Amino acid sequence: IPAVLPHQVNETFDLVIILTKSMQAKQMLRTLYDNKAINEDTALLSMMNGLGHGDRLSAIVPKTQIFLAVTM
Repeated sequence: IPAVLPHQVNETFDLVIILTKSMQAKQMLRTLYDNKAINEDTALLSMMNGLGHGDRLSAIVPKTQIFLAVTM
């Protein structure tokens, strides 16, 4: 699976796995949403260090689409 930057995405995905610093996650997700890589059927798996990233991501997509994991 090739890694690409959010602005390079040109298709819609069933699953997006987010492995980034929490400070960049909201902007990255906003870019994916604006580029139509994420829609109401896309599941988001967020794996980040620390807590609170679910709240930041749910400002852009519904909580029902977000699956959270905390890394160490």
